[in-house]
Amino acid sequence: MTDVPWRWDVARRSLETRNSYWLKKESSGLGISVNDSKAAQYPFQQEASHSANICAAYGAILRW
Repeated sequence: MTDVPWRWDVARRSLETRNSYWLKKESSGLGISVNDSKAAQYPFQQEASHSANICAAYGAILRW
């Protein structure tokens, strides 16, 4: 499961797992490569920011 359906088209991983653990690689890096041409098909889009209101113990609403 991923957060976007095109995740593994853009980011390839070479990490191996065993019993739900990632195995240590002998080579350097994180084991992820990015397909730049595929990534260009999905430009960044800012998500709507969520309100940061907090209700204080004394009833006041605080805005960050």
